[in-house]
Amino acid sequence: MLKIAIPLSSFKGDQWIGGVNYFRNLLLATNRFSEGRYQITLLTARPELFSDVSGVFARAECWAGVLPIVSRAAKKLGPHDFDFFLLRKLKRERYDLISHVHIGRQQDIATLPWVPDFQHRMLSHLFSTQELKQREKNIAMSAYFGRLLVSSQSAKEDFQRCYSFADRVHVSVLKFYSLIEPIRESSTTRSEICARYRIPERYFYVPNQFWQHKNHRILIEAMSRCRNQAEIVCSGKTEDYRNPAYFRELLTYARKLGVEKRFHVLGVIPYEDVISLMRHAMAVINPSLFEGWSTTVEEAKALGKRILLSSIPVHLEQAPDHAWYFPPNDSAQLAELLDRVSGEWTEAAEFERMAHAASMQPNNRRAFIDEFYSIARACVMGGSGSV
Repeated sequence: MLKIAIPLSSFKGDQWIGGVNYFRNLLLATNRFSEGRYQITLLTARPELFSDVSGVFARAECWAGVLPIVSRAAKKLGPHDFDFFLLRKLKRERYDLISHVHIGRQQDIATLPWVPDFQHRMLSHLFSTQELKQREKNIAMSAYFGRLLVSSQSAKEDFQRCYSFADRVHVSVLKFYSLIEPIRESSTTRSEICARYRIPERYFYVPNQFWQHKNHRILIEAMSRCRNQAEIVCSGKTEDYRNPAYFRELLTYARKLGVEKRFHVLGVIPYEDVISLMRHAMAVINPSLFEGWSTTVEEAKALGKRILLSSIPVHLEQAPDHAWYFPPNDSAQLAELLDRVSGEWTEAAEFERMAHAASMQPNNRRAFIDEFYSIARACVMGGSGSV
């Protein structure tokens, strides 16, 4: 059995909710489908975020407190350009692979760095100088290890286009799938979830954080154009640490266009409610300007939902069965799609799509884990693995 460590000692989960969901999904899928081929230990300061998805083959373990501080000091004062204390722990416990992150320039344990996306190259104006430097530093480590893990073919192409050293790096693509159950008898009803959040029962749902690249502005413009008075419900963190004024500006814009009463912002809500809102929406919307591999899209696919997507390359690559696309800056076309869905939506058709999605889930889940095992094993054995 391969032993895989994912050291996320500095990962707090308070900014990047998509990252929390990614690793939760990986642990859950491993416990269900790894069949003893490998074992994952997620080292994190917040193991409680993963307690309900931990099990025999994948678990979260606390790695916090003074040790990361001591490790940083050791790097500065000693000859090591890596986390000496963490490496010693992983060697002592006989780990075969460090996956998704690196702990510095060491060769004792095979390492597979992960880059979710190259947004900082495409939308550099949204990042601080410090963030740009840190991202570039992390990506440069892929040349040292000779490997890189990405979540989409689009990201692989971005890497190969943007970096002169890309031809020296073997890039593996691991496209993740959601493990949501499309139909559950115990799921919250439409009337219950709508009463809980005081929203109308016919709505479109956008479960994205309010970061600038998520492009909520286009939703407000489309609402002002559509004929059917579409109601849009949004959930997610409302603070964008890169642009603290952004959320207030959005609300001001909604008031200016006269749609503020139809633009419902719920903030951060329990994940179970996110899924219930998604399940009962007329459609899910992701208007994003850039994604690595959208968790929102995968969750909507797992539920068999209709989804309105910006026509960026990765959304086209994800290719949901029931997707309609619009240019990310074309509010008129999005307004037409809102009107069309509002006019066509029926609960019976929705249930039929959900039933079909349920039948596809087992194959998708197993394919995800088979691919991860293939990539991990190749890293340890020194082969090429999947691409």
